[in-house]
Amino acid sequence: MNKPETATHQCCSAFKTDCDASQSAENAFLPGHPAIAPPHFQLGEQHRVTAEAISHSKLRAVPEETSIKSGEPLLSVRGLVKSYRKASVEIPVLKGVDLDVQSGEFLAIVGQSGSGKSTLLHLIGQLDQPDDGTIVLKNERIDNLPTHLRDRLRNRTFGMVFQFYHLLPELTTLENVLMPVMIGRSLWQYWRERTEHRRRAMELLELMGLGHRLKHRPHELSGGELQRAAIARALVNRPQILLADEPTGNLDPATGQEILNLLRTLRQQEHLTIVMVTHDHSIAALADRIVCLAAGRIRSEEASLLPDRAAAPASRQMATGVVR
Repeated sequence: MNKPETATHQCCSAFKTDCDASQSAENAFLPGHPAIAPPHFQLGEQHRVTAEAISHSKLRAVPEETSIKSGEPLLSVRGLVKSYRKASVEIPVLKGVDLDVQSGEFLAIVGQSGSGKSTLLHLIGQLDQPDDGTIVLKNERIDNLPTHLRDRLRNRTFGMVFQFYHLLPELTTLENVLMPVMIGRSLWQYWRERTEHRRRAMELLELMGLGHRLKHRPHELSGGELQRAAIARALVNRPQILLADEPTGNLDPATGQEILNLLRTLRQQEHLTIVMVTHDHSIAALADRIVCLAAGRIRSEEASLLPDRAAAPASRQMATGVVR
């Protein structure tokens, strides 16, 4: 008797053959869509991606319409409280956080381990719900929405990048990037639009320097390649807000610097708002604004250095230090 197929294999069976034909499908795109841009750079021995190379890409996202007025924040957090229970012990994590995020901003939330920064990011991204307080997106409260609407926000409005990548090991790089598209659509809808979705996924992977890795599985990729694939997966549905949880935490300093430069460039090309949490101030210096979180509360806020002044000192610090 044949073994039953796993859920993942069943999910992927509808587009497995399509993915295997990735190199020959360049002329099959829907009318009106640009063809896949050719590689914009040559990967060296270190397989490095540079911001200069990415800036020449033809990839552009169409920004969604927003209803916010000029000067109003895209995202607002007010009085956010969150605790967890371990047996009979209640552990307070967030103790009343207020935060505004402007459209198009690159915001870094800095804090030591246990300060609540990842919890705050997960609440904003609708991975969890607060005990008290509100989260408002474009003047609409979102923390109390029904489950199916919160699911849709996670799939379409927020893109998530995690420290540990969370790529599915049995899928290829291209299949991993396409997974959010499949999850957010019916099988029939995905099948009808599969050429357009594949074009978008392949453009992103070319942009990340992974055009030669479409059929490779996660165990065949380096740490930097895994994180770039995870970023492509987060962007495939054209989110408005990218949430990055310690995106350089598992990378060496040089690779971590490249990932940060990549995020800065993608913010312009994809019209993104980025909220990143990190414990490393040298990494946070590349953001537009830094918020410090300590003991579950916002303790201080400062403007980051200008990009051309921040990149050099940040690079020197990362070259001599260890990203923990």
